[in-house]
Amino acid sequence: MLRLAKYSYVQLTKKPLHISLSIFIAALLLRLGTLMLFPDVPIATDTIREYDVIAQNLIDGKGYVGEDGTPTASKAPLFPFVLLVIYTVFGHSFLYAKLFDVVIDSINCVLIYRIARHLFGEKVAKLSSLAVVFYPPLIWFAINVQSEPLFTCLLSFSMFNFLCGLQSSGTRYYVISGVLFGLTSLCKPTTLLFPFLLPLLILSDRTSWKGITALLLIFMATLTPWMIRNYMVFDRVIPIETRGTSALWQGSDLDFLKDLERKNRNADKTMHELGLERNWKNEIETMDVYREAALRNYARQFHSQPLQLVRLVVEKALRFWFMTDSGRNEGYLMTLHGLILLCAIIGIHAAKINTTVLSVLLLVFYFWVAHTALFPLVRYAVPIMPYVLIFGVFGAWVTLRRHSSVLVSVSYRSEEGSVDNERSVS
Repeated sequence: MLRLAKYSYVQLTKKPLHISLSIFIAALLLRLGTLMLFPDVPIATDTIREYDVIAQNLIDGKGYVGEDGTPTASKAPLFPFVLLVIYTVFGHSFLYAKLFDVVIDSINCVLIYRIARHLFGEKVAKLSSLAVVFYPPLIWFAINVQSEPLFTCLLSFSMFNFLCGLQSSGTRYYVISGVLFGLTSLCKPTTLLFPFLLPLLILSDRTSWKGITALLLIFMATLTPWMIRNYMVFDRVIPIETRGTSALWQGSDLDFLKDLERKNRNADKTMHELGLERNWKNEIETMDVYREAALRNYARQFHSQPLQLVRLVVEKALRFWFMTDSGRNEGYLMTLHGLILLCAIIGIHAAKINTTVLSVLLLVFYFWVAHTALFPLVRYAVPIMPYVLIFGVFGAWVTLRRHSSVLVSVSYRSEEGSVDNERSVS
């Protein structure tokens, strides 16, 4: 008989440190080794054109402005301010930005170990951390100077504290989680709506309402200064950034999924067909035109080509797991993520579905739906792939035990307390 032990939130935050340190060192060495092997990996376009430009303008005392010197909200503010700190301390160097991402991504591997340990115990946690340490897309983003490593780490830290809050009697971890969810959204706005879904998880648990309320209040308070800045600058309520509507526009037509570059070249013609013109003067007008174009495009398909609209949604839902900006490596990612998702489905079926498990599944589902509605790229899936890997490892572990005719007993805490989930997988 094999047993996955149950842990209290105190144990989850304090033990075992030597394993966490080993995971961190292994992830760090692998990423540093990859960086040494591929020192000239091209810097992400978004970083060069926007994040880096904003950070340098901040250093020069020009404020949060774009390349043209005008105030901007084209990108969420946290990563430019991180680059500001790095450049201030070390000078303008992408190498130190890469090293920062390497360290942050290594910390994320430790957090995934802690989360997996919370969900399924020590054995699955160790295997999950190993899978995350060697997961290729995470390693790639860690040496590419993008906001994804910071965003992914903050998301993991947010979820870890939220899971601890579910098992605690106070509001401490909820408050910490609220701050972290706020910072996560200030890094990338994807998670902006997710905290407002969390009350769905505790409808039957009255003792959690106080913590959830504290989380939401702190979350909104964390976002408020940036929202006030945007309102003062643009005279518009802009929660995080203005770029979301361009993704909404790009995801409104099958042509974008098939040939993004060709669709971009024909953008003027497409806009004209929708009764709009690409003659905007600033990013606010750009945001409005893209939103209107997307809504008109969806409406046109809904009325004249409903089956094509259904096909569009289905294709976007599938492409979320493998589609790349360049179109390269899509076959490899389709195979890799297909196997991971298959194992994850088995793991979800085998798991005891309680509030803790549901919160992680809700996060995965939220990202999937959000980017199916907007524009599906595999880099948008990378922040949730560690959680998919946890369920995938658990599914593979259960499957192996089934084939070896071993009784597996899974024990972990539910929203009512400690619950033993005895499963015979013979």
